Amino acid sequence: MSEPSPSPSAPPRSSRQRYRQFVDAYRARRLDDDADTSTSAVHAFHHRSRPRSLNFRVMLSLRRTLFERMLHLPLPTLWEVKTGGVVRAFGQ
Repeated sequence: MSEPSPSPSAPPRSSRQRYRQFVDAYRARRLDDDADTSTSAVHAFHHRSRPRSLNFRVMLSLRRTLFERMLHLPLPTLWEVKTGGVVRAFGQ
């Protein structure tokens, strides 16, 4: 039932492999010695933060566009939107 350990240059593919790698490094007292660990941690942070940043920018762009369009709507139409007219229209 043991998984083959990944090669030293290949990053672990599963959380179990990452855990085994951590346990092995802990037992060998190598946690602070690995320069690759800090580099891979920085890479992992940037890898995760890039989609978040993109999602945030897309969300702001959509909000801005919606706000610009709503600014030019007549008040009765805005009132319908505010009171659920859009939900009522889509519900039919």
